[in-house]
Amino acid sequence: MAEHHAEAEYARLIRTSFPEYFHGQNTPKKAQSVNDLLGHLIETHHKLKHPELYQGGQVSLALHPYQLFLPQNGNQKSKKQANTVSLDPIKHLVEQADTDPTAKQALIQFTKREAQMYADENAARGILENTRFIQYGPRSEAENIRYTYLNYGNLKDVFIYEVILRLKNEHNICLKNASDKASPAFVDIGATFLADAWMWIYHKRTGLRAAYKNICAKTKGFRSEITTY
Repeated sequence: MAEHHAEAEYARLIRTSFPEYFHGQNTPKKAQSVNDLLGHLIETHHKLKHPELYQGGQVSLALHPYQLFLPQNGNQKSKKQANTVSLDPIKHLVEQADTDPTAKQALIQFTKREAQMYADENAARGILENTRFIQYGPRSEAENIRYTYLNYGNLKDVFIYEVILRLKNEHNICLKNASDKASPAFVDIGATFLADAWMWIYHKRTGLRAAYKNICAKTKGFRSEITTY
């Protein structure tokens, strides 16, 4: 069940942000939807940068469909329900994790449970398989450790790993919490698609498979450098 967004406005943002990919013969006949525009943008980018990979059909991009979703918290309960988890234990665990292995392990287990709850709820709503971006907590809660504790260590990777395990067709996902800086529209989502494509190319070249993970775009000003880490 996809959520309702201003898809026409998002399509306009993609066209105006990357005009070099949408002019003349480069514009696909069927390019009104965000899904069509993203697919065209990413495939055209790779063909322009690495045309040798597309000679003789060596590379074929098969992007998973992207659906527009409203921002997600760690789970879909109301803010009042979400805050039933006491903040003091979370704060204590974060403060003690560097010196207390038990605290660190407890923090990891809590993160795994949060990720599993998120995955279960989105699976029940029929939207888990198309998850490309997770906003963990509203930006208005940027000072609330309940929504920022994932900044500690590699907890974001722990969270995303648990979500990816639940996917039938695995792919990269971007996770940001309440205190993370916002990126321009679709930049982080686009980064996950590009990371997928590079993984397919890497596999074609080497026969090896890289692990899917948490991906965020590196940005410079408004325009994305379209690089990932």
